[in-house]
Amino acid sequence: MGTRAIWVVVALSCMLSCVRPVLAQSSADRALAEALYDEGRRLMTEGRYADACAKLYESQRLDPATGTLLNLAACREQEGKLATAWLLFKDAAAAARRDGRQDRVEYAEKRAEELSPRVSRLTIEVPAGAALPGLEVKLDGVVVRSAAWGLPTPLDGGTHVVEAAAPGHAPFRGEVQVGVEQANQSLEVPVLAPEAEPRTSTPTTAPSVVAAPDVGTPVGEPVTVPVASAPASPSQRGLGIGVYVAGGLTLGLAASAVVTAVVANGLARDFDEANADPNRTVPERQDLHDEAKTMQIANTALSGVAIVGAAVTTFLILKRPRREVGGGRWRVATWASTTGGGVVVGGAL
Repeated sequence: MGTRAIWVVVALSCMLSCVRPVLAQSSADRALAEALYDEGRRLMTEGRYADACAKLYESQRLDPATGTLLNLAACREQEGKLATAWLLFKDAAAAARRDGRQDRVEYAEKRAEELSPRVSRLTIEVPAGAALPGLEVKLDGVVVRSAAWGLPTPLDGGTHVVEAAAPGHAPFRGEVQVGVEQANQSLEVPVLAPEAEPRTSTPTTAPSVVAAPDVGTPVGEPVTVPVASAPASPSQRGLGIGVYVAGGLTLGLAASAVVTAVVANGLARDFDEANADPNRTVPERQDLHDEAKTMQIANTALSGVAIVGAAVTTFLILKRPRREVGGGRWRVATWASTTGGGVVVGGAL
């Protein structure tokens, strides 16, 4: 797909969603990302790795780039988070391969290979007797599927929490202290004990009377008075014009987001094919890369505005005015005793 066709799709999407402010914001994000990158590099030279990693992470979030990813990986390594650094180097190798930067691919793969034997790992063992129906195992709050049981999981050093739960059984929680480097450990999930039988309670019928003092009744001696019944008070909530407008715009934005997503995926495949084709020139690859990135930005903008539209539509539906069509009245009575006092409110909505 050529550049002209790309901008035709973008123009049609903009007619539905007015994404100029969002696209303008993306330029500001790129400028801020560049400043964060420079600051992160400076902090690394001073040995302030925790602060440097935070700057580089935010820069990568605002404007993903292979160079930033490589620096963030190196920073995490110096910070002592070897598992995170190992994963970042592998991600950087994949990103560099998409960019056609073979020098960065080789560098990132080499660093990941060097880090791999140094990374600490935790193996969660689930014996056959402990694999109860519906058993769910979590590591630091993230579900570990049964296919990963018994496999060493790369982890940064520190305290990690393993939890296990199954219907009808008491849950299990264990903590493991993992060393920073080359500290492989394992934890076995025990057989969960059955929970005690739940107590059964006899349902009670709600009383038809409430206690409230009558005029002249001594304090501390409440009397029983019947509650006047009131017919149900049905109400209706009409959908205002704002709901229909917001809903229609949201549907249009969502459709535009789907279109740009399909186009962006197609451009990404074209770029990957061009990288694998030795006959394609560097300028051609760069053009494909720029087109794919432009469409990804448009898709991100449209998706964000569609989410906002959905939130606005939901808010308008929930906050639409109530129109009463009938009902009873509210009744308020006070009471007092030697142990306190209060207010009794009754009636129908």
